[in-house]
Amino acid sequence: MDLTKRIFFIIILIEIDFQFLLKNMQANTATKFLPIVSDEKKLEVSLAGNQAIIKLSTWTKDLGWCCQKTLALDARMLDDLHRVIASARYKLNGQKAEVEEKEKFANVLKFPNFS
Repeated sequence: MDLTKRIFFIIILIEIDFQFLLKNMQANTATKFLPIVSDEKKLEVSLAGNQAIIKLSTWTKDLGWCCQKTLALDARMLDDLHRVIASARYKLNGQKAEVEEKEKFANVLKFPNFS
């Protein structure tokens, strides 16, 4: 990200935090966690009542963060989601280890041919 994007991103985060604090001062029922942010995507998790709210946003040039999807999950679905994510993570890490193991043995040098 270039410097202008980073400064704009920081200003947006400050504004979001301010709006969140203002909203929380009015109604202390929501809990918000720090977002997971990459260059192009942001994932936010908050609690509202008896549900977990998950929002996926993408970065759009000239617009900033645009919310793409919002999920509202009850406690049971949240437990199931955690189980599925952990399973997928375990499988991906296993595949990554297999690829690294194969790459370790893939560096075989050919015997020189003198004919």
